[in-house]
Amino acid sequence: MRSLILLVLILAGCSETYDLGDEWSPLETVIERPSLPFVSDTATTTVGSHVYTEDLKLWLADFPPGSVKFDALLQHEREHARRQFRYQGLPGELAKWAWVARYLTNRRFQWKEEQRGFYYAITHLNKNGQWSFQDTLRVAANLSGYKTLTGEQMISVPLALAWIDDVLKGRWKPE
Repeated sequence: MRSLILLVLILAGCSETYDLGDEWSPLETVIERPSLPFVSDTATTTVGSHVYTEDLKLWLADFPPGSVKFDALLQHEREHARRQFRYQGLPGELAKWAWVARYLTNRRFQWKEEQRGFYYAITHLNKNGQWSFQDTLRVAANLSGYKTLTGEQMISVPLALAWIDDVLKGRWKPE
């Protein structure tokens, strides 16, 4: 159900914004979205140059600009944005929406995309001494909750745990 957020964001009204610096290009803004059914209020989602969150003040408190956590999360989201705009060599908006459609419907594609984003976040946090075993458990549980629009689970907890271990031990890197 988490991926349903991408479709609902298109239709939902959004309000408060936080402008990102040029260093986060192609990301431009963090936008507060309304609370949505079946979507975690703490979910951060990127569509194109916009990052969406339910409570912008809480998001900024949890990820203070300039902090290691902020940088890790935006590295993850920036990777999604970059890949959305370059998807299959299509022009900007068409590439973005083709990427979103495939992400919402193909669990293998969804997993490959999340691996890339989470790789940058995990390695940044770990390099800066802000990764723990509890983070491994939390992220694995989080990843196991990702589903396609048809309800197909992206990855199981055991497979996510094994992948995180591979990342931390340098055995997995993006292609």
